[in-house]
Amino acid sequence: MRDFPAFLASLDRLVELAGSRPVTHVLGCHIERTRTPGRDYPVGSTYQPDEPPLQMTTAVRDAVRSVADRPGAHAFDDVIIFHGPCHRAMIGQLVRMLWGKVRPPTAG
Repeated sequence: MRDFPAFLASLDRLVELAGSRPVTHVLGCHIERTRTPGRDYPVGSTYQPDEPPLQMTTAVRDAVRSVADRPGAHAFDDVIIFHGPCHRAMIGQLVRMLWGKVRPPTAG
């Protein structure tokens, strides 16, 4: 996130809206997560057979709030938060992306 306070404020507004209206789901985007807690698909993956549903919970907002004063990449079971410059994490993502392009995906 480039503007972390604005991102957290947006999440707070979504949680407030969902709590005050008959909202059944708030849908996220850029899920790119596997169903294995703390594990995502490499950047650029076009095949994501085990991606979880788009429904978000307040756990996302709580995770963002918990790292508000700690820039870096923070992996939680359901979300990875990139807060500020995260060069090491981004290099790791690029390596995984390139490795995935070199190796064919395995079945199963």
